[in-house]
Amino acid sequence: MQIADDAAAWNAAMQAASEGDFKAYRNTFPSGAHVAEARRRIDEFAQARSAGQPLLAGGLLPAAGRHTDGAARAPTASVDTRAPIADDDRAWNTAMLAGDEDAFKAYQKAIPNGAHLAEARRVIAELSQARGTEALRRIDELARADKLVEDGQA
Repeated sequence: MQIADDAAAWNAAMQAASEGDFKAYRNTFPSGAHVAEARRRIDEFAQARSAGQPLLAGGLLPAAGRHTDGAARAPTASVDTRAPIADDDRAWNTAMLAGDEDAFKAYQKAIPNGAHLAEARRVIAELSQARGTEALRRIDELARADKLVEDGQA
């Protein structure tokens, strides 16, 4: 399978955010770029079932602090207070598709306890460093051009 197929399948699984879709991704791409994340998501579903937490229609995990009937409940110590998986994944997909520093910062702001927070920070740092390197390269080019003008060579 090609990298594009892997990415498309992962994006589809993230949009659906159901256990079946994560399992389908894992089974289709056992060495895929996102197989570790798919396994983690599948484990979250298994943990919810073993804790007696019922799943929503479509096999989705309920949002923290909500019960499967949609009624608000006070969070208990066993409830995961991270953003709901589907919201987190949609925000992460949006950032990944945009691929720029502002998009990853928007993810951090929108989902401050998100599952992808560490990766968002890493990507922001890499993009910032690349931007700084590009700026230094451009300054160097301009300085060389100015030097050529001063020397009458341009």
